[in-house]
Amino acid sequence: MHQYFLRNSTEGGAIKSRPAILFLWLCLFLAATPLLAQQVSWREAARNFEVGFSELGDKTLRRSSVHAILSHDRMEGVKILLDGLAFLEDTLEPQRIAYGELIRQLTPLQKDVLYPEQHEEKARLEAKRTELGLIIFDGEETERMIVKGLSETKNEKVMDKIMRMGLSHPHWIARSSSADALGFLGHTKALALLIKAMNDKDSRVRTAVVEALGSMRIEESEKSLIRILQKDESWQVRSAAIGALAKLGTKDCVEALIRAMEHEKGRLLGDITQKLRRLTGFKFIARFEPWRDWWETAKDTYKGTSILFRAPGPLPSMRDPALPPKSYSGIETYSDRIVFVFDISDSMNDASSTKIRSAAGTTDRKAPGRSKMHAGREELKSAIRSLTTKDYFNIVVYNHHVKKWQDKMMQANPSNKALALQFLNGLKASGGTNIFDALEISFNLGGFGAYDRHYKSSVDTIFLLSDGAPSHGRITNTDQILAEVARMNKLGQIKIHTVAMGHLAAREFLKKLAKDNNGESIERY
Repeated sequence: MHQYFLRNSTEGGAIKSRPAILFLWLCLFLAATPLLAQQVSWREAARNFEVGFSELGDKTLRRSSVHAILSHDRMEGVKILLDGLAFLEDTLEPQRIAYGELIRQLTPLQKDVLYPEQHEEKARLEAKRTELGLIIFDGEETERMIVKGLSETKNEKVMDKIMRMGLSHPHWIARSSSADALGFLGHTKALALLIKAMNDKDSRVRTAVVEALGSMRIEESEKSLIRILQKDESWQVRSAAIGALAKLGTKDCVEALIRAMEHEKGRLLGDITQKLRRLTGFKFIARFEPWRDWWETAKDTYKGTSILFRAPGPLPSMRDPALPPKSYSGIETYSDRIVFVFDISDSMNDASSTKIRSAAGTTDRKAPGRSKMHAGREELKSAIRSLTTKDYFNIVVYNHHVKKWQDKMMQANPSNKALALQFLNGLKASGGTNIFDALEISFNLGGFGAYDRHYKSSVDTIFLLSDGAPSHGRITNTDQILAEVARMNKLGQIKIHTVAMGHLAAREFLKKLAKDNNGESIERY
């Protein structure tokens, strides 16, 4: 090219045009420089990513390389990022299982009086738990960063790459993350592949796909969502389908939800009832027959609308009057697998009407009325008495320590209920407030729970009562607790109800915890 320009510059006496040619060369060089720099930067980003995601990779380099790959927004980056997700998940899985085992080992050491050797063992286990917790937290933060980055692309080629490669990736985390991203992007061209992915062998992927379709609200997905509700063996997937159908809100969706009441039971029956009430404005109890009878007269004239456009109204009783009520602190439930998480910190000794008396945070325990401990315990005892032999339950109590009533879920037969009431009667309030560890142990009551690759929780509902802000445990920052619970509950679909006890409770945190996990929040004074 250089010889071509020189030859043309001497022909026809055009030697005087050399300054113009030099200027042209300069323009070409300046135009090419950013492209060359970007190409080098891309190569460097890919190389750093490979080093950061190696077995002994540096977490700082790992994070920065993810940012660099995402900043280029190139379709070649999709495979790199999805493979990175798979690597992280395979690396984190054994650490999560080891972390779950550490929780088991620490549970019997959650008390104030220990032998010297027990103190040493507890300190060793706590140090290891903290170390593993930080590793897991960092890895999961990187995973979230990748998924968020993929979800924010505006590049059509990148979207197509996520659609084609992500949903067929060999690793479940890549497939589910791609579904998350496509649902957030509302990438309608992905509809056919998302519907196909509803047959994925991994229930975690199916849950993500169903939630993505719910976010997209495309009526063409209606038949597939109805099929999932009718036939999927995983209750977590069916739970996601209930939410997705309610977001569509068409006539066929309402009919499918009503028909599902005929075979669903427990928590999902309650969930369907709540969705139908929001969609239709009718307040029938949680039973198939009255909804079926109403639908026979209303279906010809019914005009559907999404639950998203229906303002939440009051929640009258869902209970069949012929059945005994099952509720805790005024929150009704149809669940038959419940964990009650109960605060026994020192401030529960305050009267239920106690307010902060000074800037130093001192309280007056001579105020009239029952203590919060007494009031909360009596409500919990009433809830336990309302359980039937078809129900399974457990109790987790917490102050600065956490204690399980039993190591596994227990049938609510008369003998076990009597033992639970005896356990509650023996409790005394003292110490701080360890909300995160209490929730973590509750999530893990079904084996290794959220840390097990074959996660099949024996818990579907948690009731958390608290009268104060988190002050102890591995995580005390409320935003971090919310993020970690969201991570643990992504597969579990566990409903978390919260009870804020008294004026000192972290009410906004408890409200958000319930809202983020499809539960109700109530305040008690």
